[in-house]
Amino acid sequence: MNTTKTLRYFAETIRASSVRPYMALWNVSAIRVTEAFVECELFEKPLYAGIVLSEAGLFAGNPGAVRGLEAMVDFIPAHLQMQWSEMCVGGDLFPLIKTALLHGGHIAIGLGDFSYTEMATPRNDQLVERVVATAHEMGREPASTAEVRKMLHIA
Repeated sequence: MNTTKTLRYFAETIRASSVRPYMALWNVSAIRVTEAFVECELFEKPLYAGIVLSEAGLFAGNPGAVRGLEAMVDFIPAHLQMQWSEMCVGGDLFPLIKTALLHGGHIAIGLGDFSYTEMATPRNDQLVERVVATAHEMGREPASTAEVRKMLHIA
């Protein structure tokens, strides 16, 4: 576990290199540290973060369930202007996609986090296609590269 002092060192080093950080939010305390770092001007808004849920014996994150996701989202203060993606290490992300999209989140899916054996031997592009189909069902279009750059204030 990284101490606050170590996390601050990382944040200061990232800021000095003019790189936009990506926060991995494994638990509510990570959201609280992120908020404190914004208040200390170590992180600039808008923020981009990943809500990391976990399954398969990995207990570091909230469970890969709707309640696990919503518990995290409920603690993200609106003033942080945070764009976030959801992922689930060791667990099936498909049952959580609609919940994430309903809460304004994005999806980070890939075979590195879960094998999706119900699809036989899928490729990552097939997982993404299924996410896009779900987004379309909900009336939501995937963001273009230009739209993402604008959302995150990336030149």
